[in-house]
Amino acid sequence: MMVIIKRIHKKIFNKLSLWPSDATERRPGWKISYLIPITLLFLVCFAVYFNTLSNKFVMDDFHQVVDNYQLRAARYIPEIFSTSLWAFEGRNSNYYRPLLYVIYMLTYGVFGLQPWGFHLVNILLHAGVSALVFLTVSRLLVDAADKRSSPVYLSPSLWAALLFATTPIHTEAVAWVAGVMDLAMSLFYLMSFYLYVRSTEGETVHRTMFLLSVTSFFFATLSKEPALTFPAVLITYDVICRGRAVPFDVRVKRYIPYFAAAGLYFIMRVYALKGFAPVKGDLGLSSYEYLINAVVLFSRYLEKLLFPLNLNVWHVFRPVASLYEAKGMLSLLVVGTFIVVSVLALKKSRLALFGLLFIAIPLLPALYLPGLTQGIENAFAERYLYLPSFGFVVLLASVAALVKKKQRIRASALTVVFTIVLVIYSIGTITRNSVWKDSLSLWSDAVGKSPESAIAHQNLGFALLYAGQTDEGKRHLAMASTLDPRAAEPLITAGIAHAQKGLIDKAILKFHAALALNAASPAAHYNLGLAYDVKGWTDQAIEQYNTVLMLQPDNGSAHNNLGIAYAKKGLPDKAIEQFEAAVRLNGSDKDFRANLEKARELMKKGVAGHHGAR
Repeated sequence: MMVIIKRIHKKIFNKLSLWPSDATERRPGWKISYLIPITLLFLVCFAVYFNTLSNKFVMDDFHQVVDNYQLRAARYIPEIFSTSLWAFEGRNSNYYRPLLYVIYMLTYGVFGLQPWGFHLVNILLHAGVSALVFLTVSRLLVDAADKRSSPVYLSPSLWAALLFATTPIHTEAVAWVAGVMDLAMSLFYLMSFYLYVRSTEGETVHRTMFLLSVTSFFFATLSKEPALTFPAVLITYDVICRGRAVPFDVRVKRYIPYFAAAGLYFIMRVYALKGFAPVKGDLGLSSYEYLINAVVLFSRYLEKLLFPLNLNVWHVFRPVASLYEAKGMLSLLVVGTFIVVSVLALKKSRLALFGLLFIAIPLLPALYLPGLTQGIENAFAERYLYLPSFGFVVLLASVAALVKKKQRIRASALTVVFTIVLVIYSIGTITRNSVWKDSLSLWSDAVGKSPESAIAHQNLGFALLYAGQTDEGKRHLAMASTLDPRAAEPLITAGIAHAQKGLIDKAILKFHAALALNAASPAAHYNLGLAYDVKGWTDQAIEQYNTVLMLQPDNGSAHNNLGIAYAKKGLPDKAIEQFEAAVRLNGSDKDFRANLEKARELMKKGVAGHHGAR
């Protein structure tokens, strides 16, 4: 009687509760034999990325790590979670990735500012992701009823994980310190997926694994925004790979906690950013052009995934105006082929179809061109393929398993092909890592591959100046200014943001960088003068304001500020002269008039050099 009551209670609980009890049936779990392939994966990851340990900080690393005060003490954690990615520099941003700085903080606590410590963390994370690829693909192949597979150390799941570990397309994410955000997101993303697959096998849910899956998903969202595509992956997996094995209402109940976690992320994001996406981008494209260029961009990602050649930190993306252009037609052909292959996979292998869709789903945020706020030139980035490449190796593993199952080709032949690709990948990755050695080698490579990019020339120019190669550096800066006459504007904007945050020294560096690009920029000279004023360097400020007036004689604000500077120097005659010029140019400005009147009043009283002028 008690047994019957327990069974009835269990059925009611499982049907009504969002949190069904732990499954009691015995499931295929962790195998001790997995230790060998996972150890192999860690060794391979260290082998192909070992040379990154001698690499230095590049690009955003200097801002986010070297100059970021938030990493120096745990007391900044509340600030990290309540502000945007670039708030520490006074810059607005649509990025909310607090877990990035927590990882940096922990790394800094152990290694200080030693670059090799940050690179070591990246290698460990990449090895962890590769191990998860192996475990997840192994589980998916079991679900696909591939019970005739080879021993685990010769299985398609290990082949897939080794390809993931060595493909050169991942070098940007692993060899660049700032790539840790893609590594962390992918680690939590795949961990959440693996735990979901494991926890939802059978009729009941393993509660602990399920809760860990939801938690891992939440951590993924705090690492990088594309993690929000995860619920779509879950739904796709259940529909394609499990079909009607799980009732619709049961699946919906399982999804609710993930959407709740996403909701919590959105609340934190809106609070931190003071809006969902406060920074607006305007690329000057129509809705039609946004759509067709998403197709072009997707085809380009597929190309690099299949053929990770000619890798570049700064790919220049030029939008098309019509699909009838040669690039547009080729892109349409590639995407059309992808769709046809997906339809064929639906009939031949549902796991292969899932792999194809896993390529596309995490890439969707990268295809959303209206979200770009810093121009379209760098719309394509290799690091965006880190997570989607899991779908690619799932596709390869499913095809390999299908071929082996039907015995169309011997396992030894597949092993030979795989080994050849693995060696080629490994050589390509090790070679590419050396390009990331420092800013000079990285941007030299970028300029060679993207000579039409003003940004590439600009960054190479600054790297050369830093290395003491002044003439060559100036040549590349001049080229950057020629390619983009407005190249200095983002630096001026960044400098103003620094100044508003009280980071005057950083602001001065930005304004000097802007002047290196365009020595005739009135805005750069004017803002540099303001920064010098704040520092109390009056003579330098006077020099900058005079330069502004040489370039823009009718700049009333420059006349007014120059007058204030002269007043501070005890030169009332010159101060009055400048205030009169400011009023003459803009008589409606109350501050200009007040400064002039105050200066004349002080002059009459004989109080020369008084600091009363505003």
